[in-house]
Amino acid sequence: MKNVTDKHKILIFCAGIVTVIVVFYYYILIPQQDRIAQLTSTYESERQRVQTIEAFAKAHPDIGVYEQELNNKIATVDKMLPHNIELSEFIVEVEKSASNSGLQLTKFKPGQEVNKNGYREIPLELVVKGDYFQTLAFLKKLEDLTRFNSGNNVSVQYRDGQLESKILINIYSFGVNQQEQTKTNGKGANPK
Repeated sequence: MKNVTDKHKILIFCAGIVTVIVVFYYYILIPQQDRIAQLTSTYESERQRVQTIEAFAKAHPDIGVYEQELNNKIATVDKMLPHNIELSEFIVEVEKSASNSGLQLTKFKPGQEVNKNGYREIPLELVVKGDYFQTLAFLKKLEDLTRFNSGNNVSVQYRDGQLESKILINIYSFGVNQQEQTKTNGKGANPK
């Protein structure tokens, strides 16, 4: 009988040790491993941020010069895609490009602006007279203007000893027309 009680004591002792190990594993070891993994992840993300900042600081040691470069780029973008439609500057550039190419600008007709996704598109019709090579030079200059534009169509006819070229282009402006936006949103519409 004494052997049975000793066996029970050993079994109870083993069960107690197993219980302590299980409790230790589930309530201490696993939460600590989760916390270590979380801290490791946080450390890695912070280390990457520090490396990014160090790389930026190394690439741009003089922040004032970098800021000026950014301001110049923003000014260039604002010229390419202005916030207002302002056709007058573009008309002057087109007339100057036409005359420098030896062409006569006979027509400049803006179309109805169209609101797109965050920008406006303004179609323009240009008619110029001159020879073939002058027209090619003008098209190249038109492409190189400061304001972003895209050519859609060029039709050429021979009249009175000269080529008459009808050029359809689009220019762009950042933002949307507020009147048009209120119409599409249902605001400002006249109820009947």
